[in-house]
Amino acid sequence: MKRTVKDMLLRTIEVPYYPQRIVSLCPSITETIAYLGGNLVGITYFCKHPESLYKQLPKVGGTKKVHLERIHKVQPDLIIAEKEENTKEIVEQLSAFYPVYVIDVLQWEDAFEMIYRLGDLLQAQEKAKTLIEAIQAAWTPLKNIAPPLNVAYLIWNQPYMSVGSPTYIGSVLNYLGFKNPYQDRGRYPEVAIEDLKKADVIFLASEPFPFKEKHKEQLRQQGITQPIYFVEGEAFTWYGVRMLPSARYLNELIQQICHDCKV
Repeated sequence: MKRTVKDMLLRTIEVPYYPQRIVSLCPSITETIAYLGGNLVGITYFCKHPESLYKQLPKVGGTKKVHLERIHKVQPDLIIAEKEENTKEIVEQLSAFYPVYVIDVLQWEDAFEMIYRLGDLLQAQEKAKTLIEAIQAAWTPLKNIAPPLNVAYLIWNQPYMSVGSPTYIGSVLNYLGFKNPYQDRGRYPEVAIEDLKKADVIFLASEPFPFKEKHKEQLRQQGITQPIYFVEGEAFTWYGVRMLPSARYLNELIQQICHDCKV
């Protein structure tokens, strides 16, 4: 039995009423599908949570390139993709064979619509509702608790790249109360050392580029004297069930910054 739905890009697709063989192409969506009880049969190399599923499930490729023959082998009845993570070409290629439901999360609030929609797809509405309520309860105390510091959140090295708007990372920074000096410079602007010198604090994220101590030293050698923090990228980029542990991490990070900056 199938039904007709619209995904988050307003694409009209036919999906199984009770999907039994799901392929997920986005890490945070994979974890949330598993939490909601969806039966996953294929994931990407980057879908590391939950660890038990990562160890046992077939990997159908990455987020930017998939292996069609591996997807055919697991015979999905539904594929979940994400506009930010997966390319338009991947969606079009897979749509020739399978229903592909595309998620699009650009703002903090969009995460709740995503969870609601997954709950509807999986016939797990009550569990989705409970998850949304738990995340809202965990994140409400975080609203504007950060000092209004200009934060340069770096996602890439050589060239240095940060985040602007509309992006989920940027919306999280704003929600917490930080200021984003690159808010109006496009979604993922390149930033020069002179730009970074104007920031109050610099965040070096663990993903997509895995910043290490040597990269911090390189910034110091180029005249960066502001506080530099290595931050867990998952807390700023993974929406869905990962938002629960992220709330505690973000609170502890902000408390550390307040202590260090004496604000």
